[in-house]
Amino acid sequence: MSHKVLQVIRMAQTLSKPLTLQEFMQLRETKPASEYINGEMI
Repeated sequence: MSHKVLQVIRMAQTLSKPLTLQEFMQLRETKPASEYINGEMI
């Protein structure tokens, strides 16, 4: 995923419900790697 796409995902997350671990695990891997902490992708 591009940096721009990750920014959009992060922005959408702040406007929506927290991300579940299952939803996070279904996302493509990113470089650098994303982390899942308290329902948020960091």
